[in-house]
Amino acid sequence: MTSISNNNNNENGESVIYLIRHGDRYDFANKDWKEKIESCKGLTIDPPLSPLGHEQARETAKKMFSDVNVDAILVSPYVRTIQTAVPFSELKNIPISIESGLSEGWHCPGLLPSKTDRYRYFPHIDYTYNPLHNVVATDGHRHPKYDVPQEKFPDDYFKRFIEFANKLETFAKNKTVLCFSHAASVALVAALLKCNLEDIPSDDNCKDVFSEKYQCVRYDLFAPVGIYKLSKKDNNSPWILEKNGSTNLHCSKTSPGTYPWGHRVTDYAQWKKAMSGDI
Repeated sequence: MTSISNNNNNENGESVIYLIRHGDRYDFANKDWKEKIESCKGLTIDPPLSPLGHEQARETAKKMFSDVNVDAILVSPYVRTIQTAVPFSELKNIPISIESGLSEGWHCPGLLPSKTDRYRYFPHIDYTYNPLHNVVATDGHRHPKYDVPQEKFPDDYFKRFIEFANKLETFAKNKTVLCFSHAASVALVAALLKCNLEDIPSDDNCKDVFSEKYQCVRYDLFAPVGIYKLSKKDNNSPWILEKNGSTNLHCSKTSPGTYPWGHRVTDYAQWKKAMSGDI
C-alpha cells in the first residue's frame, strides 16, 4: 500500500481535506470497561483506543501520510480521536487543535474534559486554538445517563455539519488539513460535496463493501482509520472526492468490534431536509 501523495505544497491554490475516523475502541474490545470506568466516576461515552487502535493509528500515519505535507490537524474532543491523531502530530511535528465541530453525535457541550485538561496528558495539543464551531445543545434534549444538555441527533447534528463545512472550507483555503472524527461525520463529506448521503461517490476499494444489515452496497460507511480525501483546485472549484473512507485496506489488522459504520437509511430523508433548510 503506497502513501497518499500530496507533493504540490498547495502552490496553485489547491485545498485538501482528509477526514479520518478513530481506530479500534477499547470498550468494544473489553466488555467490562464500562462497569469499571463507572466505578471510577469516568465517562462511558469517552472510551480510549484499544491496543489495536493505537497500532492502526501508527500504521496509518506511517503508511499513508509519510509524503503528505500537512498544515493543520483538527481533532474531535474525544480521547479516542485525540489518541488516533497523536502519531500524525509526532510524524509531522504539528500540534493537535481540538475542534468541537468534529464532535461525536449526541454530543453534550461541556461534559468532556477541557482542552487544557487534555493538555495535561497530551502535550501535542495546542490549547490556545479557538474552534471553528462550538456545538450548541438542543432545547429540551438531555443525556439519558448524565442528565446534561445534549445536541439532538440526527437533526441538529446534520445542521451542525452543514454549518461546520462552510467554516472548514474557509479555514482550509490553500491548505492541507487533517480532520479526525467519528463514523457519523461522514455527513461532513456530503456537506462539502453538497450531495445526499447515499450519493457519496465510491472508489475501487469500496465498490464491494456490502451492508448485510441493509442488503445493499453502501458508500456512506466510515471504516476505523478510514480516510476520506477531498480536494478543490481553487477557490471557485467544487470539492472533489478523491478517496472514499469505507475501507481500511492499509491496516494489517482489524477487529469485527469496531466496524465500518454509516447513517441509518431512515436518516437519509432528514439529511435532505437539513440540506434544504427544512429542519
